[in-house]
Amino acid sequence: MIELRNVSLSFGDKQVLKDVSFGIESGKTLVVIGTSGAGKSTVLKCICGLARPQEGQILIDGLDVMKADEKTLRRIRSKIGMVFQYSALFDYLTVFENVAFGLRKHTALSEGEIREKVVETLSMVNLSHTLDMLPSELSGGMRKRVALARSLVMEPSFLLYDEPTSGLDPITTAATNKLINMGRDLGKTSLVVTHDIPTINSVADKIVFIHSGSVIYEGFYNDMIKSDNPYVVQFMNGRTEGPIATIG
Repeated sequence: MIELRNVSLSFGDKQVLKDVSFGIESGKTLVVIGTSGAGKSTVLKCICGLARPQEGQILIDGLDVMKADEKTLRRIRSKIGMVFQYSALFDYLTVFENVAFGLRKHTALSEGEIREKVVETLSMVNLSHTLDMLPSELSGGMRKRVALARSLVMEPSFLLYDEPTSGLDPITTAATNKLINMGRDLGKTSLVVTHDIPTINSVADKIVFIHSGSVIYEGFYNDMIKSDNPYVVQFMNGRTEGPIATIG
């Protein structure tokens, strides 16, 4: 599982995370929600060891990311698959080469074994026909599926998604959410950062609401939609009136 204990992080005088604590059970999907700039994506960076908080603990399968040396950190990262908001594919590589990249860099598999795994994984996300295509030839939704395949092919224990449905139409959003749920079906432990209500409803086993760097709500979707927490009410109903400051 993944567990954050009293995590605080500041960049200079700006405190980004304040005493953040929550856990994700093995094989479950936890969704972290909140408005833009609330600290959601920073949580992902902390879990991967890309940002180092000044206080607290981040435990992944019992290993503390914050105390890990470089060797241990590599071992932790090998268990994690990251799906970035904008896919982060290599524009100059084909779909096949993008998905094969990690296998070539981090495993001793033969080219034949790599091809077999890549083809199998792309089939799982319904992209078998895109092997020789470049990212520029794909739609936004297809690029996100390639990014997911690139993570899945490494057989991670944990999947982290940063705004996986951002900029997608409702049909592609629904298809992407099905893929996130497929990860759960494969036994993956997932953390999804989003502010998209349909995605929250579709994939969350549990929800953590972060506002101004602090956890202000933790619970389940069915409880959340009935909550009288003023932050939750404003967020879920998309209102401009409430405790969350709005632009303008």
